[in-house]
Amino acid sequence: MKLNNYLPSKDNVYNFIFSFILLSITLVLGYFYLPKKLQEYNNQRFEQQNYMEKKNEFIQKLTILGQTRIYNAERFYKNSKENIGKNDLEKSWNDYMQSVVNWNKENISNSIFIGYYFDNSFKDKYNNDLVVRLSRLHETLVDLKNSKGIKDIDKLLENAKNGMYVFNEELLNYKK
Repeated sequence: MKLNNYLPSKDNVYNFIFSFILLSITLVLGYFYLPKKLQEYNNQRFEQQNYMEKKNEFIQKLTILGQTRIYNAERFYKNSKENIGKNDLEKSWNDYMQSVVNWNKENISNSIFIGYYFDNSFKDKYNNDLVVRLSRLHETLVDLKNSKGIKDIDKLLENAKNGMYVFNEELLNYKK
């Protein structure tokens, strides 16, 4: 009986050593490297999700502020046309002015956040288009309240509504 028949061949020894080294590398990677990479990935996903949630909350807040202001402007205008009671007209004016105050409280931060979440073209559009539309409408409503001649309020209301709608839609569809 020969002893060589019971000893592993050189190929089997090399296969065992190779498998052991490969297993050791896999264990080291699996124990140290992969958890770190998975944690980094999860942190990035969390930060991105948090960023998107904050961005969407901002858009929603901006939309509500703008639409409330436009709604109250239209309500005051229609109440003025219908010659409702003085108290109801004054209430609709006060509601409108409160929506203007709420808008103005956020005006500077809105511009800053638009620049942060989007790009400067949106910031310019906000400041040079949307705010201008709302200001023109406001000036005309003040003239109406003060019994001065009114200039195309229907057109200004529609212009403000369209501007707000288009601006919000562009914000929602923006990909950064």
